[in-house]
Amino acid sequence: TTSSFGGGSGSEIKSCRWFTLQNLFGGIRTAVKLKVTHTSSGNDNADPPFGSGNSNRFQLQYSINGGSNWTDIVDRQNFESSEGPTTSEVSLSLTQDLTQVQVRDIIRVDSNLSADSVSCTATISDIKIEVTVPDPSLLD
Repeated sequence: TTSSFGGGSGSEIKSCRWFTLQNLFGGIRTAVKLKVTHTSSGNDNADPPFGSGNSNRFQLQYSINGGSNWTDIVDRQNFESSEGPTTSEVSLSLTQDLTQVQVRDIIRVDSNLSADSVSCTATISDIKIEVTVPDPSLLD
C-alpha cells in the first residue's frame, strides 16, 4: 500500500517497486499475461476541486527489461473517486524472460494553497504472471 497526502503548499511523490519475479516455466507457452490487482482513491478539498494548480496522480507501470523502460498500465489524474479492486492485464511476449518483468506504482500530489489538502491512495494487492501452456494430449 502506498498513500500520499499534501497539506498546505508543496508536492509529495511516493513509489513502490516489485521485482525478481521468477521464470518458473521454460517449455512451450501459448500465452503469457501480467496481472495486477489494484485500488485507488483521491480527494481535493479545494473549491472547485483541482483548481489553483492542485493535482493528484496514480500511475501503475510495468517494465519488461529490468526497469530500463516503463509502460503505463493505469494513469489516473485529478480524481476524487475510488476505483477497484480492478485487475489490469497485459499480454507479454511468449519468449519474455520473466525475471526481467517489474511493476511499480507512482503517487504524486501537488497543493498550491496553504489551506488546501490533496490526497491519493493506492493499494496493490496481487501481482502475478500467468503462463498458459498447450494441452499435452494435443502435442502427440
